[in-house]
Amino acid sequence: MRHAAWCDRGGRVSIVGGETTGSEAVTPLANAWRFDPETARFVAAAGLSVARTLAAPVPGDDDEVLLIGGQTAAAPASARLSTWSAADGELPWQDLPAPRVWHTAHRLPAGQTLVVGGEDGNGGFVSDLLILEPSR
Repeated sequence: MRHAAWCDRGGRVSIVGGETTGSEAVTPLANAWRFDPETARFVAAAGLSVARTLAAPVPGDDDEVLLIGGQTAAAPASARLSTWSAADGELPWQDLPAPRVWHTAHRLPAGQTLVVGGEDGNGGFVSDLLILEPSR
């Protein structure tokens, strides 16, 4: 539940992170899976280095996806910014200027990523927007 999922140009679906919920607690997950439509099977892929839920995924031109913010076991909102690919797993970028969760993110035509709103993890709303450049 609350995982990041996207479809690549080859029709494969990648699913990373997510959470399990107990009676009172949310437990973020570090798992990653790929669904191959040719075999109709899920296969385990390289997982996340930090378990995370509610990260916003933004697929790139290749099989790499940008994962933005979310929630970890240590923080109700995360400033974590990383890429993920089935081949390499998660590779960290520089953190966001401030943590955010429940935000949206979209790739712009020039290759940048627009990150809008969300919550700061303390019950407040994040009112700014970020434009992330495609390079690390």
